[in-house]
Amino acid sequence: MNKKYYEKLKKTSEQMIIRDGQTISSVILDSPCRPIVSLLLMPYVGLYCKESEEFYGRRVLDAEIDNQITDLRNSIKVFCDKYGKTEKVFLQSDFEQDEYFKNLLMFDFTKSMDIHYNLGIYFDQDGHVIGDTQLINFYLKTVKMGDPEVNAKAYALGNALGKSVARILMLAKQRPKRRRISNDIDFSIGYIDCNSNNDSALLGYSNKGLSLLLLHMLGTIGTCKYVIRKILGEHEQWEYRCEYIIYHNIWTGLRIIESHFKQDKSADFDISALSTLVDKGRSYFPSSYRNCMMHYRLVKDDEPSIKEECYKPDIPLYGLVESCFNGISANEYYAKLRDYINGVEVYLNSWFTFDFEKICWDLEE
Repeated sequence: MNKKYYEKLKKTSEQMIIRDGQTISSVILDSPCRPIVSLLLMPYVGLYCKESEEFYGRRVLDAEIDNQITDLRNSIKVFCDKYGKTEKVFLQSDFEQDEYFKNLLMFDFTKSMDIHYNLGIYFDQDGHVIGDTQLINFYLKTVKMGDPEVNAKAYALGNALGKSVARILMLAKQRPKRRRISNDIDFSIGYIDCNSNNDSALLGYSNKGLSLLLLHMLGTIGTCKYVIRKILGEHEQWEYRCEYIIYHNIWTGLRIIESHFKQDKSADFDISALSTLVDKGRSYFPSSYRNCMMHYRLVKDDEPSIKEECYKPDIPLYGLVESCFNGISANEYYAKLRDYINGVEVYLNSWFTFDFEKICWDLEE
């Protein structure tokens, strides 16, 4: 490969890191409903931190907190594991929250009555699911429920992420300044408390593990569509990156569910609609593009990820989309991807029957 072009791509990678770091700083510090938004976005900030460290070949925090950030980064791949493993980790998160809130009941005889809440589901102002407390509990698996220092440890992890972003920007010889984002948007977060053992709105299928898995998928899509995109707009570089990673992992998870229930003939589960979605999504998720969205290196095995003839410094992602999708522009590709994921969201919503009139809006900023 042309050495001069290699150096240009290296500088481009650093420009991507700088822009994403400034965007993340702005979102975390200036977004509405900041505490919950920060919790929902932590895994994607962790991904940024670890991949930027890899680009520079430097670890910017001490080993213990660095390992926690690595766990955060790895948590975004949970939908890509074997079905049994994914179901197990989500049922474990459900168990942890169930035990914690059950033990808060005053009288022992009430603990077997399932009258407590162990799952909070978050909604945006239009009633879209954008996340839930059990998924956040999974993200924060190094901070155990019931730990008397849980708040301090969660804060320390968030603070460490902020320090990591700042130090990465310093490695890029940039001041950790924020980029202005719009705060004059109609954005608020409400919630419905449920009990995952008996709530009919949640248990549309008798398999609780599957219902939780689909709920977490729905909330993850909502985090992207109604939080990240709502705050940043439709054409921001970090939004493009998060969006692809999230949707790729959702599609991979749907493939794994389809494969599992094709084998499990005892389950009363019609997979025809799911199979249609899986097949329709195949053209949107080539591994070459996924690798570039996960990592910041734009050269692999001495081959450029952005073709020299496609490189343009004034278009989204510098021509990466055009290189991976036969000349289709980023705006064209993401319009098609978003249309596809809208269909996935409709399918996932069909599993649940939430009463949106029960949404509570008393969360503090």
